[in-house]
Amino acid sequence: HYHKARHALLLAALPAVLLSLLAPFHTLQSWFWPYQIAIVAVLVHVAFTLTRAIRQRLPGAQLMYAGFIVIFVAAINDILHDNRIIVTFYAFNIGVFVFLLLQALLMGGMFARAFNRAQELNETLEQKVRERTHELEELSRRDPLTGLPNRQFLMEAMQRCLLRAERQNDFRFAILFLDLDNFKVINDSLGHEQGDTLLVQVADRLRNCLRSLDTI
Repeated sequence: HYHKARHALLLAALPAVLLSLLAPFHTLQSWFWPYQIAIVAVLVHVAFTLTRAIRQRLPGAQLMYAGFIVIFVAAINDILHDNRIIVTFYAFNIGVFVFLLLQALLMGGMFARAFNRAQELNETLEQKVRERTHELEELSRRDPLTGLPNRQFLMEAMQRCLLRAERQNDFRFAILFLDLDNFKVINDSLGHEQGDTLLVQVADRLRNCLRSLDTI
């Protein structure tokens, strides 16, 4: 509706510009009343459009309507003053200035809201990227079946242990390797699905046996 109202105002101004540039002066005088009536008709159409926009609670419609009222009153004042129905002064230039000022405020507000929205979306996207990156890093360091850390995590954990040992000058730590006896027999006799189930159960028991400082 905002764009429709702006286009209506531009369409109202275009004939006036062309008429002023191309038509002789006596033609301007003879067409002055129809020209004024056309302007009033366009302004009424714009008023109707903006009223619908306000009823629909569109952003910026009220500010747009306020600027339109100013320029509408100024146009009516100039028409009545020019025809000596009232004695005031030509106020259309002031009306246009106020209208453009309100338009600047409206566009500034729309730009600020759009910028804030874009910033919020960007922050949300960055947060999701960080979360997804963390999830992918965790997945890359863990066995998908048992959920236990994999070899990559093992190498990183051993590196941390060595660095801590060097810093504290205390190399007392233990590494335990564990193997399941006859595990191939279980896979061959019961199937790999049962073998996977057994691995998950063993991993859960080992996890429950560890201290908080231990790593499996």
